[in-house]
This record gives sequence, C-alpha cells and structure tokens, in this order.
Amino acid sequence: MAGVLAAPIPVPPSEDVLDLSGAKWGEAVFVLKNEATPPAEGGELRVLSLKLPLHDRVITFGSDGKRTAGVVPSNRAHLWLRDENGRVLNVPQAGEGAGTFSGTPTREGVFTVFHLVDGRYLAAFPLAGAASLAYFDFQPDKPPVLKVSSFGKAAVVGDLPLLSAAVSEDLYDACQKVWRATLDAGLPGITARLREDKSYPDYFHYLGWCTWEEYRSHISAKLLADSVKKIRASKVPVRWLLVDEGTQWHTADSEKDRMRVGKLRSFEPRSDHFPDGLKPVTALKDEAGIRWMGIWHHQGGFYRGIDRAAIADLPGAGKHLGKQRNGQLKPLPDYESQACFFDHLFKRSREAGFDFVKVDFQGPNFQGYIGGENAVAAHANANRALEDHCREHDLGLIHCFAQDSIVALNASHAPVIRVSQDYRSGKLTPARIQTYQCYNNKLWLGQVFWGDHDMFHSDDKVANRVMAVS
Repeated sequence: MAGVLAAPIPVPPSEDVLDLSGAKWGEAVFVLKNEATPPAEGGELRVLSLKLPLHDRVITFGSDGKRTAGVVPSNRAHLWLRDENGRVLNVPQAGEGAGTFSGTPTREGVFTVFHLVDGRYLAAFPLAGAASLAYFDFQPDKPPVLKVSSFGKAAVVGDLPLLSAAVSEDLYDACQKVWRATLDAGLPGITARLREDKSYPDYFHYLGWCTWEEYRSHISAKLLADSVKKIRASKVPVRWLLVDEGTQWHTADSEKDRMRVGKLRSFEPRSDHFPDGLKPVTALKDEAGIRWMGIWHHQGGFYRGIDRAAIADLPGAGKHLGKQRNGQLKPLPDYESQACFFDHLFKRSREAGFDFVKVDFQGPNFQGYIGGENAVAAHANANRALEDHCREHDLGLIHCFAQDSIVALNASHAPVIRVSQDYRSGKLTPARIQTYQCYNNKLWLGQVFWGDHDMFHSDDKVANRVMAVS
C-alpha cells in the first residue's frame, strides 16, 4: 500500500501495545479511541508499549537537557543516536564554551527514525492533537514506550492521535512520507501545511540585518535611524531589517533584570526610546534599499508575563487574561482569548507597517500552562491563533523558541523557524553544535518550514566559516 493512505487505524481503548513490527505497509496513522480520560498525576493519559521490527540504530529528536524540554525542546532540539538497546552513542564532551548546550540526552523524544536490519527506515512521528501530546520515552536496555499526556488535570474528551509511521528504503523519503500521511489523515487539531505548499518570503532572498547581535535590547528610534543611515552609506546591499527585542515597555528597572522580573507594562512601545511610536522606524523603509522590516515579540507578552497596568490598553479584553500556577498573568488557554491577545500584541506593529513578526519563547510559554486544565490545548490554541492572525493580516511569521511538534503540526502559515540553539559570537564549539542542529533538525522540521540558523556576525573570525557553511 505504499503511497496510498488508508483511513487512520483505530486503537481500542483497552489496548496497551502498539504493534509496528509488521512494517510492510507504506504509511499508517494510529489513533487511540477515547471517550473521556481523566489524566494521572502530571497529565499522563496513556502509556503504550511498542512492538518494533528488528533494528540496529535509532535517531530521535529530544533536547540537550531538561525533562520537559525533551518533549517541547524550545530552541534546543537535538538529534540523539541510539543503539538497538536504547543507549545513546553520540554524547559529546561539552565544556563551558558550548553556549546553552549541556550535552545531557533526554529520555523523551519526538520525531524518531529506526534503521531496520533489512536496510529500510521506519519513520515514527508521535502526534500532538488538540488536547494531547504523544512522545517516546527511551531508557537504556528497555524497549521504548509511547506516552500520551495533556500536562494538565482536566479529563480529555475525544480520540487521541498517537503516531504516524512510514517505511522506505530511503531515509529522507521515509521522513517525507510520514509527514504527508500525518497531514492527509485530516485529524482534528492538526492544521499544518507542507513547506512545498507555502511561499518563501521575498525579503529572505536578500541580505538582511538584525539589531540583536550589535545592540541586544538597548535600541531606540534614534539608534535605528543612525544604523539605517550607516547601512546606506556602506553600500552593503541590505534589503530587510529585523528590529529585535527592545521596543517593549516592561517593568524591570534595568535591561539586565528584564528576564528575571520583567512584565509587559503596556502594549504601546516604550516611550523613552520610541517617543513617537514605531512609525518613525518603518518610515525609514526605502524601495531601493531596506524595503522590508520585521519586529520581535514575546509569545506570552514578556518574560514574566503581563503587568496588570497593561490591562488599561485592553478595553474589554482584560477578561481574556488570567493567572497561571506560577503567578504570571497570561492569556487564558482558550482560542478566543489567545486570538484577542495577539490582536492587541501586534496592533502597533501592524499599524506602523511592519512586514513580518518574529515570535519568541513559545516553549517557555507552554511550560507556564503545565499543571492547569490542559497545557497541550493551551499551547495548541496559542499557536493556531498566532498562525491565523498573521495569515489574516498578511504578516510574515518567524517562529523562534518553538522546536516542538505542537508548533510544527499547526504551521499553517509560518514559513520559517529557528532550528538551533542561540549563536555565540566568537565561539567555535557553539558554532559546531549549532551547525549540527541546523542540518539535523531539517530532517523533521524542514518538511513544513525553512530553517532559520540564527543571526551571526559576518566578521566573526572564529566561527563565521562554520556558520557560513550552515
């Protein structure tokens, strides 16, 4: 049946084994029949043993460390190579100069490929639906199991997407087939489109410049005007500019403390650095020079959520905000609340005439909903609302800390996603790790996104060659 997709295969609710051992089919999608399942502690809904064909190697995408990050890796998705007994084979020696990389494999993994002893490849994709997330749990000398969780406390009603699988003699073909099978199945809560069905943004055909590496969050309207003037005088053919973090009006007393205590004080840009708003920035656009501009936003408002003072900017919309278990004020988890929030978050950027938005910290935003009613549903609603808003308003969208299957399976509009850890100027080890991640993460994320390898200094004497190769 290679190339012909049957209807999703129902798995009875009493079943506790998912049998992939007779992998002679081309593609298959498995769905657990479910009416209303109350989760166990931590939101776990089901654990299924796996019956696998004989294999000698496994590659699986987790992260480099924290447990939840193995399920939702944020900007840390990393390919781990395991033997037939689940032991990790590629643990590198990561020293202090390795950036955010800790070199600690996670037990949890999402997209996975088994190399079978007959030479074929079995691509297995644990699925995320509207209210549940499936993932593998690997432990040495034990067969992997498939876990399904909501990371919440409310009962989950309706069938649970489990896993898509595809077999091929070619690694890349298997990965493409499993994505096609997933998207062709028409499962609720999965809205992504393949990359081949999207358009690559015009601006990314040209050289661009981002404020972050040069100025971090210390930017202003005057500094941006001066920078554009310098770029024009340099004759370097920069055609687009990304205004990274720094326009947000937050509660921290200093930029140094913003990640620790900063909340979004207002949906207006900070008046001390942008006294006339954002329009003077986009007024610097020039058809023959910097023709396009993008701007950075935090998916949850800011690092510690939203300050109550910001509700004054939200006439009638404050009802869509609520406190999380960690005390942060964030959009409520339902789709309507998330959509209302993004409408206000991006309003000034839209009115100023920015062409695209870079949205950051999707992974940490998910973690804030853990322990509530249903963290997966909240994360799925947030990302569907984000994608829908940008499509409806003709805004380009770059995902940043978003390397997880919930984001990927709802990538209906965004063409680009970060595929590595952060760039570290002048450091060769992080550049090598970053290049490794950029190439390998394309295997699964590259089916629905083009990869953003993070910005870097063109004059980085240590790492620019490695970065340029990536």
